Amino acid sequence: MTMDEFVLPAKRDVPAQVRERVWARVTAGIDGGDERHHVGDRSPGRQFARWGRVVVPVAVAVGVVAVAVGGLGAGGSGKTLDGAVGMGGLATGPVVVAGVSAPLDKDSVAEQLERCWDTVRQSGSVARFPARDQWQASFQVSSPLVTVTAVKAGGKPFFCETTRATVHVTAPDQPPATIPGTATGALLASSNGPLAGVLDPAWPAVRVAVDAPSRDGEEGDAIVKDGMFVFLPGLTGKVRVQAPDGTFLPLPKPADPAVSTRTLPDADEGKLRDCIRAARDFTVIVDEGTWSPGAAVEADGQRIVFAVNDAGVSVCVNQKVRAGFGSYLTTAPVTKPALLGIMPSLAGRPVMAGVVPPNAARTELIMPDGETVQADTARGTFVALLPEESDGKVRCKVYDAADNLLYDGPFA
Repeated sequence: MTMDEFVLPAKRDVPAQVRERVWARVTAGIDGGDERHHVGDRSPGRQFARWGRVVVPVAVAVGVVAVAVGGLGAGGSGKTLDGAVGMGGLATGPVVVAGVSAPLDKDSVAEQLERCWDTVRQSGSVARFPARDQWQASFQVSSPLVTVTAVKAGGKPFFCETTRATVHVTAPDQPPATIPGTATGALLASSNGPLAGVLDPAWPAVRVAVDAPSRDGEEGDAIVKDGMFVFLPGLTGKVRVQAPDGTFLPLPKPADPAVSTRTLPDADEGKLRDCIRAARDFTVIVDEGTWSPGAAVEADGQRIVFAVNDAGVSVCVNQKVRAGFGSYLTTAPVTKPALLGIMPSLAGRPVMAGVVPPNAARTELIMPDGETVQADTARGTFVALLPEESDGKVRCKVYDAADNLLYDGPFA
C-alpha cells in the first residue's frame, strides 16, 4: 500500500460501550484543544486532550458565560504557557503566549493591532481611542483560531481580538464589570471565546472555573501581566474566579466590545442551522454567521454537515443528545481530493468525508468490489456513508457541473 492510498479496515463488530467511548473522545476533541483539569479534580494525572472547538455565549443571570475556541486555552495546566504549546486532535497548530516570558512577536503584534485600528477608524470611533502610536502591547495569546492582544495606552487597558472573520476591540474608557468589593473585572467575553479583563492589585494571579451545563466543568490559570488577564476556556458556562483567599466568586458579564466588525460576508446557514443551534450547548462557533452549508449526510436522526466560508472548512456533527463544531479543519487551497478525519462512523456505517476542488459538482467513491457510492458534494466538500461490509482500497472520481472528469485516482 502506498502513502496516497486509502484502505478501509475489514468489518468488525464494535461493542456498544466501545462506540460510546469513541464518541466521548470525538466530542471531547471538538470541545477543546489543550489538556485541562476537570473542576474539583486538581490532580495533575487527571487530564484529557480535546480536539479544536468553538462556542457562542449564552446569557447567564449572574455571571459571564465562557465561550471557547478550539484548542485555545492557556488554562488547566497549572503553569504559565509561554512560547509554543503543543496541541492534539484536530487542532491545526500551537497556542502561543508571548510577552510574559517569551518576547513579543513584533510582526504579529503590528499585524493584529493594525487590524484593530482599521476597525476603529472605519467604525468612526477614533475619538474613543488614543492615537495608534500610543498603543503599547503588553502580551499576546494566539492560536490557529483567534488572537488576543492585551494593550495599554495612557495607562489604560484594552484588548484587541481577531479571527479570520472578525475583529473585536474594547475601549480604554470602558469600565470593567467588576466583582463586588474588588477591582477584578471582565472587559471582554467574546462570542469567539476569549475572556479578558483586569486584576485587583492585591491579586497576583487568577484561576478561572467554568461550570458548564452540558459537560464536566474545568479550571485553569489565566495568563496575567501588567494588571491584565486573558483566559481561553474549553467550555461554555458560568464563570467564577478564585480570589487570593481561595474563594471562587462569580465574574460579572462585561459590556459588548466598543468596536466589532466581520470581514467575511454573512451567510445563510440553511441546513447547517439546526446543527449549529445544537452545538451551542457544547461548543463555541467561531466566526458564526459566516458559515454556509457544505456537503451533508444523515442517518437515524444523526447528521454531519460541513460548514464553509471564504477562509476555510469546518464541520458540525449532531448525534441526537450530543453535538459539536470543529472550526477551520483546513484553510489550504484544494487542488486534489483529500480526506478529513471527521469521525469513523455514523449510525453504525463507515463515514468518508473530505474536500474536493471548489468547482466539483459530483464525487464518486469506487469501492474495492467495484461498487460506486455517490457522495454528497457541495462547496468544495464531500461526505458519504459507505456500505457496512466495506474494506480495502478506495479511489474517487470527481466531476464538474458539466460532468467533465476533474480527477480519477487515490486521495491526496
